[in-house]
Amino acid sequence: IEDFGMTLDAYEPKTPLEKRALAFVRRRARDWPKGRESSVVLWGLEHGQGKTHLGVAYCLAVLEKAVEVRWWRTSDFIHRCEIERFSEGWGALDAVREVPLLVLDDVDKVNMAGNRGDFVTETFLRLLDSRYNTNRAVVITTQLTRARFTDLFGTAAADRLPARWWVEVQGPSGRAGGEEDGSGM
Repeated sequence: IEDFGMTLDAYEPKTPLEKRALAFVRRRARDWPKGRESSVVLWGLEHGQGKTHLGVAYCLAVLEKAVEVRWWRTSDFIHRCEIERFSEGWGALDAVREVPLLVLDDVDKVNMAGNRGDFVTETFLRLLDSRYNTNRAVVITTQLTRARFTDLFGTAAADRLPARWWVEVQGPSGRAGGEEDGSGM
């Protein structure tokens, strides 16, 4: 994971919600390991509010404790699972089941069009179910509210991400000019 300066100390909260999100992530990192209770879902409705920054910062804090971490942009992870499903089975999914901390960035960017939605939903449920049942942590960044996440991925998947793990990141964009620059960062 390249940190791009995205540490907990470098995060500059501008609103009370961002301060709360930073405090929540700091507690999770400080108290590591707590198994699945180390999980967090960072959500906010806009781009550039610091969800990915906090996710990277959390990973870096956990990596300092010599813990293995895997980071995936969610659309890339789902694409890899799709390819492997037809050739090798569930290789990508199997590879992340035992990792102590898994990060899925930009869950809201997954293409759910057509029949692909069923595959994405099944993959997410398999992943979240295996991590929850084996007491492994997951960090998710998304622009989806918990209700919208449930609509897209189903109640079974949402139940494996309890409401107490969800923390809102809302405030002005931290990106130059306040708009997404197209880089995805």
